[in-house]
Amino acid sequence: MGTRSGDDEALEIGPKIRHVVRVGKNWSRGLTKATDARVARAAAAHVGLRYVARSPETDKRRKSRPRGILEWNRFTAYGLGLAATDGNLGRDGRYVQVGALDLELVANFLRCFGRDDAYISVEDGPYYRSQLSDRVLHEFLTAAGLTPCKSLTLAGLVFPPSLFWDVVRGLIDGDGSIKSYVHNPIRRTYPGYSYERLEVHFHTASFVHAQWIHAELKARGLRSALLVSVRRTPKQYAGHVMYKVKLGKHASIALLARIYAEADTPRLTRKWMIWECFRSRYSDDSAGRLVRKAGAAGRSYAAVSKTAGPKAHVGSNPTSGTESAALQ
Repeated sequence: MGTRSGDDEALEIGPKIRHVVRVGKNWSRGLTKATDARVARAAAAHVGLRYVARSPETDKRRKSRPRGILEWNRFTAYGLGLAATDGNLGRDGRYVQVGALDLELVANFLRCFGRDDAYISVEDGPYYRSQLSDRVLHEFLTAAGLTPCKSLTLAGLVFPPSLFWDVVRGLIDGDGSIKSYVHNPIRRTYPGYSYERLEVHFHTASFVHAQWIHAELKARGLRSALLVSVRRTPKQYAGHVMYKVKLGKHASIALLARIYAEADTPRLTRKWMIWECFRSRYSDDSAGRLVRKAGAAGRSYAAVSKTAGPKAHVGSNPTSGTESAALQ
């Protein structure tokens, strides 16, 4: 005599003989309530019921809400910078994906576009990723200049010029870097001579995009260098050409003072802290302004960066005496 388990259903034939019949997929095909008791029981349970097709208004199970039209503001501009570096658009015109090693970065991206209820998966590393099925967001990013598989083909981005610094902050938080370190250029001759350096780097695999960043910074009075390098590590990327837009100390001060001028702007805390620590070492916090005593370079910190106004000093030589340029 067999045993009953899983989806097995027992049918009794005669008073003592018991056979077990395995019920699988499509078991009711060809059966009617007149020929099978199970179908008859299911049919009787549905007598008198009326079924209505579900819609987004009546289906209470839906967690996602209809998405409205996205508009340009400092949050969507920052999100564009993140999408241009760590985002990916699907070819189907619907899927948008963003991934990074920083959970805060992925959360910032979702929050800036009003999708903060989206699911974020965690992979080995850890690596955080979120994938959205969102045609509205896909069309918004496409109109801004993003394309599927954009790493090598990314060009200039399209957005209101007044939001340039918000986009730049997103580009830096994505694939950019902020470096602050003590440099000793002639250690053997003058071991006690050293000074602190500050640099901002934009990294990209697209030469056209690197040229666009370089030109946009130049148009706003910030000098930068466009450098080319060949990757050696990791092994799977060895031999790939990478482009870097590098800003020197004074241009970096002017840039960072501008993109972090407002305390409530979206940003990646880890990179903002590098600038905040540098700024606090040369600031008079009681006055709330960037002030440093004139050192060997002969120039005060306030002359280099003025966050209260639209102008900032640029120039690679601390003693060059170059004039201030307006930051558009």
